[in-house]
Amino acid sequence: MLFSLLALLAFVVPARAQDLLPREREALRLHAAGDYRTAATTLLQQAGEAAAAADGTADDCARVEAWAALAAEWIESEGHEAGMQALAALQQSPLALRNPRLADRLALAELHARTGHPSLRGSPLPQQLGLLRTFWLIGPFANERGAGYREPLPPERSLDLAAELPGKRRTVRWRQLPELAANGVLSLDAVVHPSEQTLAYLATALEATAATDAVLEFGSTGSVRVFCNGAEVFAREVERPLVHDQDAVVLSLQQGKNLLLLKVCHQEGDSFAFTGRVRSLSPAAAVTAAASRDDLLAAAQTKPVARPTDAKPPTVDLGARSHWPIGTTRGADALRLAWVWTLRNADGDRDRRDQLAANAAVRELPDVPLAHLLLARTLQRHGRSAADQDDNDRRRALEQALQLDPQHVVARVHLGELLLASSRLWPAAQQHADQALQVAKDHPGALLLRARALSTGRSNRLADLELAAAAQRPSAGVAVRAAATRRLRDSDPRAATALWRSLAAHSDDPEIVAGTAAQEARTGDYDGALQRLRQALQQDPLAVGVRRQLVRLLRARDQHRQALAVLEPWLQIAPDDVDALAEAAACWRQLADQDPEAKERQLALLRELLQIEPNRRDDERYVEFLAAALRPGDDGVAFQKPFQLDAAALVGKDPGPPEDAKTANDPLHWLLRQTVVRANGNGTTNTYHHWIVRVLTPDGAGMLTTFHVPAYQGEQRARLLACTVFRRDGTVQRPPLQGASVRLPDLQPGDTVSLEGRVDDLAPTFFGDYFGLVHTFGSPEGSPVRSEELVVLAAKGRDYRLQELHGAPAAEATVLADGTQQWRWQMRELPRDKPEPRRPQKREFEPLVRITTYRDWDHFAAWWWNLIKPQLEVTPAMRQTVAKLCQGLDDTEAKVRAIYHFVTTDVRYEAWEFGVHGYKPYSTAIIHERRHGDCKDKALLLCALLGEIGVPCHPVLIFADPLRTTDDLTLPMVQHFNHCIAWLPPHHGQPGRFLDGTAVWHPTDTLPDMDQGAQVLIVDQGKAELQFVPVTTPEQNVLASEHTIALRGDGGAQLTTREAPRGNRAVELRMMLATEPARRAEVVERMLVQRFGKLTLGKVDAAAPASPEAPVTLAASAELSEIGQRTASSWQLPSAWVDDELLALAADDQRTRPLLLGVPSGERQRVRYQLPRGWRAGELPAPVELTTPFATFTMRWSQQGSEVVVDRQLQLLVPRLAPGDHAAFRDFASAVRAADAKLVLLQAEGAR
Repeated sequence: MLFSLLALLAFVVPARAQDLLPREREALRLHAAGDYRTAATTLLQQAGEAAAAADGTADDCARVEAWAALAAEWIESEGHEAGMQALAALQQSPLALRNPRLADRLALAELHARTGHPSLRGSPLPQQLGLLRTFWLIGPFANERGAGYREPLPPERSLDLAAELPGKRRTVRWRQLPELAANGVLSLDAVVHPSEQTLAYLATALEATAATDAVLEFGSTGSVRVFCNGAEVFAREVERPLVHDQDAVVLSLQQGKNLLLLKVCHQEGDSFAFTGRVRSLSPAAAVTAAASRDDLLAAAQTKPVARPTDAKPPTVDLGARSHWPIGTTRGADALRLAWVWTLRNADGDRDRRDQLAANAAVRELPDVPLAHLLLARTLQRHGRSAADQDDNDRRRALEQALQLDPQHVVARVHLGELLLASSRLWPAAQQHADQALQVAKDHPGALLLRARALSTGRSNRLADLELAAAAQRPSAGVAVRAAATRRLRDSDPRAATALWRSLAAHSDDPEIVAGTAAQEARTGDYDGALQRLRQALQQDPLAVGVRRQLVRLLRARDQHRQALAVLEPWLQIAPDDVDALAEAAACWRQLADQDPEAKERQLALLRELLQIEPNRRDDERYVEFLAAALRPGDDGVAFQKPFQLDAAALVGKDPGPPEDAKTANDPLHWLLRQTVVRANGNGTTNTYHHWIVRVLTPDGAGMLTTFHVPAYQGEQRARLLACTVFRRDGTVQRPPLQGASVRLPDLQPGDTVSLEGRVDDLAPTFFGDYFGLVHTFGSPEGSPVRSEELVVLAAKGRDYRLQELHGAPAAEATVLADGTQQWRWQMRELPRDKPEPRRPQKREFEPLVRITTYRDWDHFAAWWWNLIKPQLEVTPAMRQTVAKLCQGLDDTEAKVRAIYHFVTTDVRYEAWEFGVHGYKPYSTAIIHERRHGDCKDKALLLCALLGEIGVPCHPVLIFADPLRTTDDLTLPMVQHFNHCIAWLPPHHGQPGRFLDGTAVWHPTDTLPDMDQGAQVLIVDQGKAELQFVPVTTPEQNVLASEHTIALRGDGGAQLTTREAPRGNRAVELRMMLATEPARRAEVVERMLVQRFGKLTLGKVDAAAPASPEAPVTLAASAELSEIGQRTASSWQLPSAWVDDELLALAADDQRTRPLLLGVPSGERQRVRYQLPRGWRAGELPAPVELTTPFATFTMRWSQQGSEVVVDRQLQLLVPRLAPGDHAAFRDFASAVRAADAKLVLLQAEGAR
């Protein structure tokens, strides 16, 4: 692995590097120029000089460790034998002999250097280091978003090697693993399937020659719990890349056999791995590992050592990491400490100590490029997608290194790689590669970068030629030769074979071994390839790629029994490896002519495969075919067969549509709507649909012109199984199917169509094995339904919760012979659904069935919290933002407002409604850096920033709906929510409240309409609380306006208008005033014309408020050329200048569903008519006052001097009306309209 972790460590020494020793400076200079071998040799000479003195200090030990670790990185990338020997010699130095812990760290550095190199075969290093290489394993168990890590499972209570336990997919058992490869790394993703959102237990016996304390040092890609003799001694929740010795714990061992149990967990990412080693802390006791069945059973009887409660546990010496504290180590030692921490990579993305050490190195040696390179490395996030990376800070760190040393090869290569990976800026990447090659013409990283840049720029042939030429040079690195072999595979097979063999001669890397064997087979050397692969498997029995290549070659030569001899022992170790099961089934298929049992064994393997991964539709179809051929009548695995109905029989006996279908203008009549869902143990589903529908009108025929089985593209596979058209004249047609679609362009009223389809999930989603179903009975367009049926077949061993609402019948429950739980719901004669304006969504009233596998809301909240928790982080830049926002603010509430408005206005809203990011926010650091995100991102950022000022804040899941449909949240389900806001519990004397980070135009005391009245889920550290969002009163949500109209004798008027809305009624005005000042008058004029008619706009006083917290007002003047109806003796003027929206709400004669009015609100309008000379007020209308439970209205006319004043006030008191109140509401609306229609009558002086 040429470009491993510290391939980036180098610099040309500037003035501030005086603390670095001369050889150290020279080594780093050489490495910066791309001369890795000489750099490693020079650095090890420096280490040798320091280790030659037996009386060296603890600082000397730490420095020697750091130099050896860095040199090992360079050696490992080059396969430098002399460097490996130098590392071995260092262990015999006087300083190492006097300091056993240093000798141990040096041996670990040698192991690192020799990993993947043939020299590790037969080396004493694994024994010397105490590597654990023998284990028993049981798993996988579910670990959805870390839930399994926190839940004690049976293996933690007792060791029972005969136990059969419910696992993630099916029953799991203990099995003994073969001895691990010499580097002691257990690739759990090779033997645990599936490996994501999973955990497993490892067990081994530690035999101590005497009672002693021992230290377990281990590395892991995920969270770990450690148990010694039944007692938990260590627990850490983390996600990271694997390195040796990332964590350490002291084990108190009894004399004899002791049980070590490890709970190893994994969530996401490509690698699931563990490595560990044990060494005694006492020279008088030796500790070795053994893992026979008898060893483990004996160890399981050992009781834990009882320590006094006040006894201080022994400390673990971590070498330089223990000796040099981060932040207080000075000068060059701070830099050395930073690279030691970077090597260990011990932490997840939060609270990374390697990043703290790198920042300390930058502070100590700001002019040293190496410090900035280390910082760039630590800024890369573990296992994150490109979108989740904080590339700007990494880029700045690399650019700073290049500013200090423009000739720095490593910095230039890494900057080019970053630009190519994050932005696909291949011209810039190529330029960086070319500049690096001017300094070091054979630098492997620069050569590979240039090739990748050329390929990205579609110059693949040139990239191939350049790499092929570079690979022929004696100085060509491993990575360059490996890349060249892949590109030469087809163009020059012999050259490719020679290159592969040259690589394999100096490497035990499984990928290189498998690649070499594949290339040898292409050129006809099958025997050599097979021998190479078998030898590699002896060295590393868990090398999946090697085993897979061996099976492929054996099958290619029709040696299927030999392939089975490789696969069958492997399936004892990895029984859930679906690829191996498929390969074994394929072998038995080829042996069908030779072995009468072959097809049965093939069928058994395929059924086992489908039990683990039921989404392999092609395999399922083949099992159906094979089962039917072997045993006629066997249904195979086609789950829908027992429920399939005879369409012709159903159509033939159907009595026809409802009698009133014609008068109701029903477009369709559904004879059958059938859905059969198989819920698999892995959270995926297979769904069968059968629809039979009769066309009643031409509009109905148009609805079916093109029919497509509904499915989520990219996540599901849809297929139309059958389509039959029963014509009204008695003929039957079967139109051609097009995958999931069929065209039916010539349907006529009276025709009936039968459609059968199937939808299969392609793979489990990031929800893991969660299963949730929401089924609403009734047709999508509202036509009547003769019969509807829902059948759910649920995998055994899962905990399901059901809910039936709004008249859905109780399920007919059955447990099938294989343990599958079956529920069946049937409804007949479902009436038509008449659409009504502003009615609730169908989930409020139509028959509804819901199923979920979440136990309760706490279960769901724990899952979601563990999904979002890693994203909640606070960076120095975020703390700077908080300090700047809160500068000069002493009041906590003022700080809350400042932070809230930063999130709502400075962070742009962008929706992410696809994939995992539809539910999982990005990191708060990323959102802060990019200044854009969706509702979840904004809510989480708000929580993070408010936490910095001591204000508690929790994310809240909600269904945003401006016309609030009620929902029953009894059953915990993902589908209840579509939005995310935040909850601030009571703090600093303030009551609890909700804030919406997407509400750009809202003050902190005003929630958007779409949030109000909802029942929401507050998630507090994985605990759930259901709560209702308050609804504002009409007084809080009011539009107040005053129009002064100075009438002129010529029939025109001068209009002066002022609006002062509050609450949500102010939002529209804030948005309008946020337009550019040049367009503001145009917008105001358009608004006034809609209300008052033709006018000439005068002055506009409508500045955008400085903050959403400030009141917003609009004042404007205009000239009206005419107003009202005027004659020589009379003048009729409107009493109200309002939109007639209320009567539109009450337009229907009657309703069957509630009428949704929205958030309660009010209107207050005052109209002042200033009478011109020669005119007086006639008789004014009598006051109107209406009071109902749902609304109030008052309107009063008065004369005040030379003015006629009309005061109008309307309040809608409730967010919805029941159907029984609709008649009263119509009467109310009619009365309001009649009042608004009353006129102000003016009379000319002298007129009667």
